[in-house]
Amino acid sequence: MVFSDRIEGAIIGGLLVIVVVALATLLGLQRRRTASTRAERDAAEETGRARTEFLAMVSHEMRTPLNGILGIAGELLTHDLGAPERNYVRVIQDSGHTLLHLINDVLDFARLDADRLELEETAFDMRALLGDAVELLETQARAKGLALTLHVEPDVPRRVGGDPQRLRQVLLNLIGNAIKFTHEGSVMVGARRVGGEAGRVRLEFCVRDTGIGIAPETMPMLFAAFRQAERNVARRFGGTGLGLAISQRLVERMGGSIRVQSKPGEGSAFRFDVLLLARRASDEGAAPRAPLRAAPAGLRVLVAEDNATNRLVATRMLERMGHVVACVADGRQALAAVRDGAYDLVLMDVMMPEMDGMEATRAIRLLPAPRGTIPVIGLTAAAAQADAAACLAAGMDYFARKPIDASALAQAVARVTESHRAAAEPTSAHGRAEGRVFDPAVLDALVGDIGAEASGEIVKMFVGGSSQQMTELRAMADQRRPREMARMAHSLGNTARSVGLMRVARAAGALEADGAGPERMDALQAMLHEGVEELRAWRPLKAA
Repeated sequence: MVFSDRIEGAIIGGLLVIVVVALATLLGLQRRRTASTRAERDAAEETGRARTEFLAMVSHEMRTPLNGILGIAGELLTHDLGAPERNYVRVIQDSGHTLLHLINDVLDFARLDADRLELEETAFDMRALLGDAVELLETQARAKGLALTLHVEPDVPRRVGGDPQRLRQVLLNLIGNAIKFTHEGSVMVGARRVGGEAGRVRLEFCVRDTGIGIAPETMPMLFAAFRQAERNVARRFGGTGLGLAISQRLVERMGGSIRVQSKPGEGSAFRFDVLLLARRASDEGAAPRAPLRAAPAGLRVLVAEDNATNRLVATRMLERMGHVVACVADGRQALAAVRDGAYDLVLMDVMMPEMDGMEATRAIRLLPAPRGTIPVIGLTAAAAQADAAACLAAGMDYFARKPIDASALAQAVARVTESHRAAAEPTSAHGRAEGRVFDPAVLDALVGDIGAEASGEIVKMFVGGSSQQMTELRAMADQRRPREMARMAHSLGNTARSVGLMRVARAAGALEADGAGPERMDALQAMLHEGVEELRAWRPLKAA
């Protein structure tokens, strides 16, 4: 009996040892697996960051010389050239735009492949978007003797929410391909409603042509990246073979799919659907934003740009608008010029040696008024929306992307001058600015420029920090620190203006210029509270 008890105890003890060893082994494996997973995740994140930085660098390095090529070509066309010379310049210009299109395709595909392409969700006019897309390519179709028509079903809503730029990109790619591969006949573009769900509407678009068609055996590779339906397509028609691959991925990101029907010699029909936000019936008749008024001629503009060719392009464009231009080559020189000079506007390149445009703008914003309140337009070759948001967060009033043309630059100048004019409207004796606290058109424009996500971050930063800024303003006034208070008031007013709180911006400007008093502080705080509540309730931002 004792012997059996000993055997049983030995067996139990052995089993316990085995269990303990097994548990220890399992725990060790789990720890190693966890460490391996963490290392793999960290490596993946580092690879993603490196890829994003590489894309930003490639975008800047390619777009900067293109800005010079396209800009100088545009300037040459304003001169009195002979017919042959004018034709040569147009060839340079067309080739530059083709190269820009190819660069955009490669960068878009890389961002989609890395799942780093951001989609906007903003309100837009669907019928206007379709009409603009067709109108843009109408000349190209007419040059080939093709009829380009548009048919929109009555049930397609006018106002929807989504990413208008990416939807336009897909449409232009499909319509452009249809024109390219059609030698005679027509290209028809259609849109119809095919369903939806709570708060959203599904629309289907069709681009049908009478072109060369697609052979059945080449259909499987149609949406493959860097592939074209036939080996001689690239030689005959050009292109990277990325257009349809990008279109497919964009459509899928917008909640839809793309498909094609085709017969050789009879033409093709590309259909795709997307899921968009449905707007309220009251939005259907929303008045369009009033067009910007041209900026007054004779502005004194400082151009901060390290590339000599781009300085020349910007100078010539601005001078043709009637402005007086001075140039510097880096951020430190820009800061010194603003501090010691008298300018109405700064065109600030983002990437410069010594001190970049972001740092220079932040330093300018610390200068006393009126130097520190000068409008600043950021000039960036980066294509990501986050870069545009970073420009605004650094204190810039607006931004323009390279390569920039004269019309885009004129619009940017008009936008910031109009914004500063509105913010400078007179206030009452107690610092109360008249008009609405919140102008949603300003935030609509911001969302349209940099997307809902980036705009939302700026609004969240403002909402989260405005109360603390107000507290600090009161403390500075109580402690009789007028210079620090003026800087804080300027910072508050500049950000308020960028998110559409125009009355807050004007009241903060009055505080900055004329000093504080109890009634001014109370009026500013009341307007700020009202404006923040309106921002929180702004429906398009909540929907995004």
